[in-house]
Amino acid sequence: IQEVHRQIAARPAIVECVAVTGEADYQLRVVARDLREFSALLMDAIVPMPGVSTMHSSIILDEVKPFAALPIPED
Repeated sequence: IQEVHRQIAARPAIVECVAVTGEADYQLRVVARDLREFSALLMDAIVPMPGVSTMHSSIILDEVKPFAALPIPED
């Protein structure tokens, strides 16, 4: 696990990593200039990581409502 964490932290294109419940162990948010760069990141960096056995990806097509802040009321 520590080696996976180290490799994830070393990749600037991986801008976020969270541990999740459910079928997956981690969810990564990555940035790429185009589909070719995205594919290279997956095949050359993420898939070869130790312990990676399956992977699912989704591509953001449009941002309907961007994250701005948590709606926490002030006291």
